[in-house]
Amino acid sequence: MTNNQRQLSPRTVAALTHLRRLRPLDGYAAESYISLSGKPLVQLKRRNVPLKDEGFLDLVVHNSRVIGIQILTSSGNVGRGLILVNEDGSPCATDDSPIT
Repeated sequence: MTNNQRQLSPRTVAALTHLRRLRPLDGYAAESYISLSGKPLVQLKRRNVPLKDEGFLDLVVHNSRVIGIQILTSSGNVGRGLILVNEDGSPCATDDSPIT
């Protein structure tokens, strides 16, 4: 692990496990890095191509969809994110509708 990488969170690991179970040949992976502002972020990739240009605080599975978390409240139990992968494991269309 380099200085710009960190370990993946348990939620991100669970999201990757979910995706690999749904679509084992799609090559889903997550890469963690430190942003220019110093925040640790994670980026979801499929076949080594990022699904979105920006990074996320975390990746979670919700209603069988994988969501990239963009904002968390100070308590950490409520957030806002984007749907990255649909229930069937296919990448979500480019509709950037936020999920709260």
